[in-house]
Amino acid sequence: MTTVAISYRPKVDFFSSDFFSAQYGDKHTPLPCWQKVLIVVFGILLVGIGGLALSYYWRDRLVQQLYEADYQKTKRQFQKTHPFVEKLGGGSSTMIKIAFLFLVTSHITHESIWQNFFKGNDERSSIYVHVKESLDATSAFKQHEMATKVETTWERTMCAQIALLKEALKDPTNEKFVFVSGDSLPIQKFNFVYQQLMQHSLSIFNYSWNNHQDPDSTFYYPKRKLDGIPYEKQFKNSQWVVLSRKHAEMMVEDNEIISQVIQSTCDNEHYPSTFLAVQNLLSEVVNQPTMLTLWHRGYAHPFTFNDMDDRYQTEQLSEAMNQGILFARKFDKQCNVKSCKI
Repeated sequence: MTTVAISYRPKVDFFSSDFFSAQYGDKHTPLPCWQKVLIVVFGILLVGIGGLALSYYWRDRLVQQLYEADYQKTKRQFQKTHPFVEKLGGGSSTMIKIAFLFLVTSHITHESIWQNFFKGNDERSSIYVHVKESLDATSAFKQHEMATKVETTWERTMCAQIALLKEALKDPTNEKFVFVSGDSLPIQKFNFVYQQLMQHSLSIFNYSWNNHQDPDSTFYYPKRKLDGIPYEKQFKNSQWVVLSRKHAEMMVEDNEIISQVIQSTCDNEHYPSTFLAVQNLLSEVVNQPTMLTLWHRGYAHPFTFNDMDDRYQTEQLSEAMNQGILFARKFDKQCNVKSCKI
């Protein structure tokens, strides 16, 4: 009879100090000190970067929450002291108006759509057009063209916008001031626009803190840093703003902030919000857009609507209309806008 010797390996706990000895022998080499130091330093860097990112995130959230709280408080105060019914009533025979301020290069696209929009609303609207070149003599808006012309580029239009405000403020019945482009169109009926804008005395435009000035931000862009203006007072906004008469009157009297902002790129996307922030009046702004503008990633300019038979384009417009957005841009001259009943 043959005897077979059976050997048993000793049971080793995975968490014990003998595990590696049992698996690899006793001659395992510990990590060199420089590698340990490198691991510790790398870990500290990861924690630091993560903490810094979180601090910036919560700082921006806190700023927005503070401004939102101020806005809600101010809105309630304005509604108590400036009710919409009183402004239109009180025995006055003069209706307060919305001033539509057009920034145009050479022509207004789809004039017929705008004509239908304004039809029958002369007592509730006024029109002012700043055109870089000159409107055609046959244009229905030629009578509204300003004689004053201010030099503009696609990224610098604020001085022309101030000129429009100065002209529109001459009419004491103009209460709200709406900036639109020559290639924009209304996507709501006039009555709806009037009701939305006149239900309070606040300005309306979307704004946020100017992260282009922050070297640690992925949006850092030195050309959009506003030198001379406090870090926490620098903001950015949509160019297509709606201003209250109070804010419009303040802006046309300003020489200090405007002179600093126009030194930067895209002055039209910084001045309104930054000016009001310096005045501690951002709480008097409804932070929401009134103009649909589609910015596609990787493109330097907004998307152009050119085919109302295209499902994507009609869906974008329908969604904006359902959200209560008032206007949209940019529309190509050949776009079949009538087919979607704008």
